[in-house]
Amino acid sequence: HLALWLGAELSWLQGVISLAGVADLAQAHQLNLSRGIVREFLAGTPDEVPERYRLASPIARIPLKRPAVLIHGENDNIVPITIARAYEKAARAAGDNVELHALPDTGHFELIDPEKPQWATVERAVRKMLRVS
Repeated sequence: HLALWLGAELSWLQGVISLAGVADLAQAHQLNLSRGIVREFLAGTPDEVPERYRLASPIARIPLKRPAVLIHGENDNIVPITIARAYEKAARAAGDNVELHALPDTGHFELIDPEKPQWATVERAVRKMLRVS
C-alpha cells in the first residue's frame, strides 16, 4: 500500500514495487480485511469519509505515471490477489506501465523472507527497477 501511495505522492520516484500491497482500500474495507483495519486506519467507511479513501487508496490515485511492479502470492489469505489484479487492470486501462507477478503456492509473508525462493522475484524486480545487474 505505502509503496503505491508514495508513488502517487512523490513525483521524483523512478517507480514502485508493491509486495502484497492493499492497492484498493475501499475493496479492503468491503472485504473486512484484518477485522476492519482499513476502517480503523481511515477513521471511517468509504461512505463516511470518502475524501480520505480517495487520497489514501492507491487505486484511486491512478494513473501513477511511473512503472509499478506488483508481487503477490496467489494463495495470500490476508490480502487477496484479486486486489492486485484489479489494480493492474485499472492501471493498464489508464496507460500506466504495470507488471503483476502472481506467485503460485505463495501466501502473504513469503515475499519478505530472503530465505524463501519467492525472494528471488523480489530481488529481480528491485534490480530491474534500479537498473542494476
